[in-house]
Amino acid sequence: MTTISEKEIISTPAEVVRAWNDYAPHYWSFANLRWLYDGFRKKMKKALIPCNGGIVLDGGCGSGSNFKTIIDAQRPRLLVGVDLSPAMLREAEKMKTNLNGRRGCEIKLINADFCQKLPLPSNYFDAQLYHLVLYYLPYGGWRKSIAEEAFRIAKPGGYVVTTDFLKGYDFRKTVGSGWRPILLGFMELFYGRFLTYLHFMRNVRPVLLRIQELEEGGVLRFPTEEELTAAFEQAGFIKIEIISRLIGGGMVLRAFKPR
Repeated sequence: MTTISEKEIISTPAEVVRAWNDYAPHYWSFANLRWLYDGFRKKMKKALIPCNGGIVLDGGCGSGSNFKTIIDAQRPRLLVGVDLSPAMLREAEKMKTNLNGRRGCEIKLINADFCQKLPLPSNYFDAQLYHLVLYYLPYGGWRKSIAEEAFRIAKPGGYVVTTDFLKGYDFRKTVGSGWRPILLGFMELFYGRFLTYLHFMRNVRPVLLRIQELEEGGVLRFPTEEELTAAFEQAGFIKIEIISRLIGGGMVLRAFKPR
């Protein structure tokens, strides 16, 4: 197993960037499948607190699939989407074109690596959302990102919401072999999304299995609930709350920066 200190991380390894770039043109098929994504997104939405006229970060925004949810739930004047993958940001540009100006909100996109210092000002964001993002940071980089960047860029009194799969979560159990893919196929046939499901299985499933291999090889280190909560406590966040837990090994956490 590869071992590396979080302090030694300079940038995200190329194989991780490559996985997200391969994922980007097919992300819609992931976001549109009720069984895999919709439930977690609804749990995330419950954790969002309106910050009318504020500034919100969508950290690891991917294709921008959460932009509409964020704008409608939080009513910010500025939404900043940050992602590591240039291919994902090209997809997010399409979403920006459709949603820019919705409810008076401007959308700005930035290409940046969460393993490095972010090109963002300190004490800036009223809210930060990391939806299915932090646990993907290589070599346990979520610890450093929470302690140094998430805390630094939060306004005093601002909050962070993060949704994460946890240690022990296995994508193979979700999209692997055996009876489960067949059952899920029938489910998506019932919902009228069978062609989307086939596209997902053909194009996205191999990427998720590659991500699982990165976790098993030590490149990715999914946190436990206790480790993630402790990382926010040690960073200086307060009012840390587990908003929801996901069957199979995931959770939604919210924390505030002291005023």
